[in-house]
Amino acid sequence: MRENKENEDNQENADSKENLARNVTAQTAVGQSDSEQPVSAQPDAEQNASKQTSLGQTTAEQLKSQPLQQQSKSKKTWHDFFLIPILAGFVIILFGELSGLIIYDFMNDVSKKTGNAYYEMLGMYLSTAGIWVICLSYLVIVKYNNPILKALWTRPKGNNVKMLLFGLLVGFIMNGSCAAAALLHNDIALSFDKFVPLEFFTLLIAVFMQSSAEELLCRGFMYQRLRKGYKNPWVAIILNSLVFAMLHLGNDGMTGLSLTELFLTGLLFGMTVYYFDSIWFAMAVHCSWNFTQNVLLGLPNSGIESKYSVFKLVDGSAHNSFAYDVSFGVEGTIAAVAVVMLACAIVWFAGRKRKERDLDVWAEKRIEA
Repeated sequence: MRENKENEDNQENADSKENLARNVTAQTAVGQSDSEQPVSAQPDAEQNASKQTSLGQTTAEQLKSQPLQQQSKSKKTWHDFFLIPILAGFVIILFGELSGLIIYDFMNDVSKKTGNAYYEMLGMYLSTAGIWVICLSYLVIVKYNNPILKALWTRPKGNNVKMLLFGLLVGFIMNGSCAAAALLHNDIALSFDKFVPLEFFTLLIAVFMQSSAEELLCRGFMYQRLRKGYKNPWVAIILNSLVFAMLHLGNDGMTGLSLTELFLTGLLFGMTVYYFDSIWFAMAVHCSWNFTQNVLLGLPNSGIESKYSVFKLVDGSAHNSFAYDVSFGVEGTIAAVAVVMLACAIVWFAGRKRKERDLDVWAEKRIEA
């Protein structure tokens, strides 16, 4: 019986080993079947990857062959219609000037109490801080306009200290040459009044605030919005120049010649932003032009008489000519038009030789010529 029992155990062990072998064989067959399927599909995967790589290379080559300006432009929306940024600009300057009246009224009261016209002059220029506050708030709050902020700081290659200082020099030379023509032609006579360093340099800062506020609005906000909406850069340059001239329509002594000179000045500033990628340069030229004629020489600034200056216009010495306009100053003259046109020609000839243009803030790509 013991032998029969051992035989039965051996038979059970043999049966279990046979079943185990069958299971292993079945699992191996299933594993081979599963592994064979990806292997057969591997050529298809390689073909798809090859197609995707080829498609990526083709797309990259096509993008390289396209003008950089075309690559950067996104789909237009109703925001890009030219009247929208122009109307928004007028609203900004309206609320900016209204808010700035608080500063002007306060400084004017100080001027009356102290009998020093410096404070009134300072308040007049500092009141444009309202435009800065309203415009920057609009650019920050409305996300659609956020990219414009890049054009105001150091992202553009032309926004640097060198261009800023060069702009101050250019503005002084341009306006100084117009004033020199009026002096040499005996259209005006000047006399030294006083020079107080603290007042002189605080007024320089205040005039920079006023001039840069206009540039922020015209060559910052409106220019960049128009650049996004229209492929041709001259649409932005010309339209914001028209708006710049229109902003001065309410000034005393405005004439057709004055309006023409202001339009050309707007063209000059727009061209410097486009060709040299520098709104800082435009701000500096604008500041130096206004400061030279109004604070340094005591001449009208776009029809606004100077109440405080280093030199004074001798009473009764001024008369109209090709170099001076009694009501508007040197700006409303043939001489000023000629100077600004010459500057525009220099910027155009020098700028068209450059391979790069202004930074496209909407795509963070630099536009090539």
